[in-house]
Amino acid sequence: MARFLRRLSTNTTRKTIRLRLSKQPAKRIRLLKEGFWEETAIYERPDGRHIVRKASKPTAQPGPWALETLRREILYLVNLPPSATELFPPLLGAWGHNEGNESNDIGYEIPYFQDHVSVSERIASSPPSQQEAAAFQDALGIALFDRLHVPTPAQESISEHVDSTISDAIEKLSRLDAFHPVIERDSIHINHREVPGLRRLWTGVSSKDLDALPCVLLHGDLILENILCSSKDNQWWKDLVLIDPVSVAGIFRGPALFDLVKYESYVTGELIAIRSEQCEANEAARGSYQFTWKPTLPYTDGKWHAYLRQRYESIYGPLNPALYSRLEAYFSLVMAVNTKGTQQWARVLKGTLALAESLHVAT
Repeated sequence: MARFLRRLSTNTTRKTIRLRLSKQPAKRIRLLKEGFWEETAIYERPDGRHIVRKASKPTAQPGPWALETLRREILYLVNLPPSATELFPPLLGAWGHNEGNESNDIGYEIPYFQDHVSVSERIASSPPSQQEAAAFQDALGIALFDRLHVPTPAQESISEHVDSTISDAIEKLSRLDAFHPVIERDSIHINHREVPGLRRLWTGVSSKDLDALPCVLLHGDLILENILCSSKDNQWWKDLVLIDPVSVAGIFRGPALFDLVKYESYVTGELIAIRSEQCEANEAARGSYQFTWKPTLPYTDGKWHAYLRQRYESIYGPLNPALYSRLEAYFSLVMAVNTKGTQQWARVLKGTLALAESLHVAT
């Protein structure tokens, strides 16, 4: 995994060094978002200007992929193609991201968009109509497919990344006593459905079909919390601003399907239910598990993804359901390594079900 990330950054490091970006003194105003190993907060600079700083937590023990992913995020913003530059906030400063720097102090600064909120906040406070939801997806489709998803060379096999990352996640999870039966048994039951244990399920699986799909520049963590919009304009979906690119496992190049899968996991309500632990995920009996969830407002009516999926299929053709499920498993198992409690159980069981579905629809 680390080798994959290093190769992805090979062509960008020199440019970053020449920019000589560095952290500036500033006073912390308030926390915006707290992640597992980093936090995002508003700061006030000596000149009175407010900025947003995203940085690693100096007291936190970094989890797998954490620091490398934050470095990739900085390199991503530095090296945006001209077509995508205006989709993201300008980078004001960054530190600790150069290759070879082993410090855990890594971060960057961007302007504070005072009159913007995340799309998730906007639609939660004032549920939009179906027409507004469609207009938003049209605007997002233009931003993604016309401006961000520019063709880019795959510097290493995307399938190798997916397969090695899933394998790595399974190995890490297998060391936890709670998940050992889910992984090592020949078969288990999830929601009364018999499926192979996770290790047996994964044996012999290959994601080679991913390498045949066009490789583009991805967002990598495309959820509504990472899309800003106007907090005041009635046509709030215009001039969207993307933030927090690069997935937790460092992916930012690959098939556009990565972004679609991540986006739909959020707007169907599943990811939200898992993160908030508004779901059932546990061992109901020996060898029998359950994973169920229900969407919450405003995601109960399914109006937030149909138009974007149609736009995707108009460009790339019909979805490959086996690869779609494989990427669901990829995102679920990666995050299972980085979570605990009901949320972790949900991600392990979701990942297992997704892999089983991937094999089922592929045969």
